[in-house]
Amino acid sequence: ENEAVIDLFNTANANAFHVIGNHDTDSVHTIDQCLEKWGMPSHYYSKEVKGLKLIVLDSNENGSTTHTGGYVSFVGLVQMKWLKEELEATELPVLIISHQPLAGIIAVDNAKEIQTLLS
Repeated sequence: ENEAVIDLFNTANANAFHVIGNHDTDSVHTIDQCLEKWGMPSHYYSKEVKGLKLIVLDSNENGSTTHTGGYVSFVGLVQMKWLKEELEATELPVLIISHQPLAGIIAVDNAKEIQTLLS
């Protein structure tokens, strides 16, 4: 039912970025369906735009050992390894984009590890 809005967003700007969120699969849509409709290369990815490195994370992965219920809020180990490699491979200023907070009281379950990596 939101297809018209998605199409409008996708054509509004050449640098439109989608970020997977915790409600995107509520209506039994799969992550793959979201990626296809939104034209995302992966559920996490990076892109250079005008001298800035944009890193889009998927902060809704499974794998947390401390998750106690509700929506998952976690950046998985494979993605963390990829993030480390992305950060090491660039000299550009970096902007991290994530649906879930990466710090604070409602941050992803592995916020401490992410903050250590970013530091």
